[in-house]
Amino acid sequence: GGAVPAASPEEMYNGHSFEVEHLGAPTLFIDGASYALRRIMTRTPAEHMLDGRRYALEIQLMHEPEGAGQHQHAAVGVSVLFDERLEGSPPGFVSKLASAAPDATRVARQLVHGLTFSEINAALGQSLKEYYRYPGSLTNPPCTEGVAWFVARHPLPVKEEDVRRFRMSEGDNARPPQPLNARTVQYIA
Repeated sequence: GGAVPAASPEEMYNGHSFEVEHLGAPTLFIDGASYALRRIMTRTPAEHMLDGRRYALEIQLMHEPEGAGQHQHAAVGVSVLFDERLEGSPPGFVSKLASAAPDATRVARQLVHGLTFSEINAALGQSLKEYYRYPGSLTNPPCTEGVAWFVARHPLPVKEEDVRRFRMSEGDNARPPQPLNARTVQYIA
């Protein structure tokens, strides 16, 4: 990733999902081009499935093309699934976001004080060592095609209370699973 300028993340409810914006635009370099993190969104239940199983929560880190150069993708989505049945300590930032979700409105404002991309990256980085990659689309209208999706192979633990808070705030906001059609899913470790 690229340099991360100082930023104060702001949270909002966009009418479809709980969202975090203004994370300092850390970047990914994918297929020869740069993509900046623009928002983090939550989905209850998860939109992606692993081995036919749908999980309680999904956090999507959505990146958009940045800078000059040839961008092969309309966007890049990095997705982590969460399972309330897993043992272990959930990432602390998830509880911070869940506690703010009920207060989110359509106006972006800072609800979670002290949240940084570094904290999120530290919590999720290890889970992204193994992932699936496939070509897909955005999961909310207009469902734009040309999105490179990276889905973590191993779900992380989450507290049932946190899932409940997200669900109370945004309802069931997941797009139904879509058929693979002719898409190829790659496993990368």
